[in-house]
Amino acid sequence: TEHVCLVKITGELIKNKNRIYNIRNIQENTGDRKTLTAQNLLDGIKIKLDVQMPKVLLFEAAESEQTVFMDLSSDRKKILEKIETMKNQPVPSGKPKALFLKRIPQMPLIGKLASPVLTQILEQADYEVCDIDYEDTVKNGISSYHMLVMAEDESLPYKNMKKDVREKFFLLIREYIENGGNLLLLGSAHVHYNACNLLINSIGKSFKLSTKPGFCRDEISCGFGDPVQIKIKNFTEHPLTSYIQELQFFACTALSMGGSSCTAIGSTSPKDTYFPDQPVIAAGQIGKGKVFIATDNSWVQPFRIEYADNAQFLFNIIHWFKGKPAEKYDKKAVIASLFITEQLMEKIETEEK
Repeated sequence: TEHVCLVKITGELIKNKNRIYNIRNIQENTGDRKTLTAQNLLDGIKIKLDVQMPKVLLFEAAESEQTVFMDLSSDRKKILEKIETMKNQPVPSGKPKALFLKRIPQMPLIGKLASPVLTQILEQADYEVCDIDYEDTVKNGISSYHMLVMAEDESLPYKNMKKDVREKFFLLIREYIENGGNLLLLGSAHVHYNACNLLINSIGKSFKLSTKPGFCRDEISCGFGDPVQIKIKNFTEHPLTSYIQELQFFACTALSMGGSSCTAIGSTSPKDTYFPDQPVIAAGQIGKGKVFIATDNSWVQPFRIEYADNAQFLFNIIHWFKGKPAEKYDKKAVIASLFITEQLMEKIETEEK
């Protein structure tokens, strides 16, 4: 959705009241210009702003030489084009469907665009990857979807649900699982109340699973020299942990699983400062369906999926949901197939300097 805002340029920035200005939208970089008088800028001009998105405008005196900006690298353009295609819903093909949730009009909950690499890998695994408004799930149901992905990096959309819709929504999720659906549920341990594992605690309580307050910290088993970016090396024998030596997580918290029908799959090290030897990953059969829960959502994101055995772990989850044994994947080949990686972005940034 859009907001219309009035933007004024203050008098001290305009030395010549008779000057004519050209205005350009730098983000769109189309070369299109609008001509305005100094008085127009003093009075204010109306511009449209997308919700929670920046707007970069350039004002230049009409008689001055127009500033020339470097073009984006071809690799960055390909990334942006891929993201644009992800906004579209897939053409029905009879393949199993994976569902992300979003909020319309656009809010922080933006569906599959919030997890672009996860979306790409699901597409490569022969899924139709869709996203719909979460209130539409209550109206129309989700039984036709083989997998539901709920990756919480923002709790506010769920908190803002009307009470009756919210109750129906979480009942729908529970019934979806019990009737044979597969839930990939990723949380967040961020300290801000807008990202606080609301989904894990709301959905997990029906099978006696919840999160503990705070987050894990390990000065020994960590990545990038950051004790909060812990490495998970403590695993239970399970199809999900096939070919897994370590996982790279960030700011995750521990799970409370007393009496839960789920199994602890991965745990912190005994040296963790706050949660030694505590589960942070769990999975299990709930009714006819399956649930996978991790208290971090960053491990499937760009610039983390390529570390440790994160990519292999995601493929293990997909195979487990499909009732198939895990397969060993060529990590280099998987990373090379991704449309956005850390190495590629470093190359792009070097080219664009």
